[in-house]
Amino acid sequence: MDINKLILTKFVNHLANNGYDCVKVDRWPDEENRQSPDIDAIAGRYAIEHTSIDTLYDQRKRGFYFEGVVKKIEAKYKDNLPFMVNISVPYDSTKKKFDWNKIGKSFQKWIEDQAKQIPEQFFEYENIEGIPFKFIAQKIEAGVNGVFFSRPVPEDNNLPERLKNLVLRKIDKLDPYKDQNMDTILLVESNDRALMNNGKFFQTVRESFSEGLPISLSELWFVHRIDIDNLYFYKYVCEEIE
Repeated sequence: MDINKLILTKFVNHLANNGYDCVKVDRWPDEENRQSPDIDAIAGRYAIEHTSIDTLYDQRKRGFYFEGVVKKIEAKYKDNLPFMVNISVPYDSTKKKFDWNKIGKSFQKWIEDQAKQIPEQFFEYENIEGIPFKFIAQKIEAGVNGVFFSRPVPEDNNLPERLKNLVLRKIDKLDPYKDQNMDTILLVESNDRALMNNGKFFQTVRESFSEGLPISLSELWFVHRIDIDNLYFYKYVCEEIE
């Protein structure tokens, strides 16, 4: 069973264990309907659509480019330096247009040549051959030995706008089932352990839909996926508007 089906199966089990009138996933409409996009699951009288959102714009794609290279560098220098080197690169540096394989090799050359000269306070570097952006580095003599990369969180973030657009797109798929007097449920997933939680998600929902959720959506749920064996489901409860 693929991971999306597994999450939905566990979600329906969660509903069933909390008083909902369903036992299991009865149908997978998106697999059955070859004419147009459809919802992910039907369980009893519930029509369910599952989706996911990045806390930051293009977070997963950018993280893929970034982590695929820096993890190799971190592994190479783990316990192979007599001090710690912290390297912070701009969030926007993790764009697909950059060749991160070449950048990774340039960082390794820079570490080999310059690590001993890195100051113990944060220092900004630019115009380093093969590295097309500024970065900040720091050496810590008493730290855990090795090289560690990070990316600061950008201040500007359009999460409320992105969430609103996502929810409205998904409601278009749920609408036909609402017309059939089914209860419509949208399950939004995040696997971001550092920057997202249910409180932040629900606050973003309130910012996105200040006058309440669209009437065609019966329920909105959030699932925080730590890993496939640790899924935490939270139902959004609308606050009354005075």
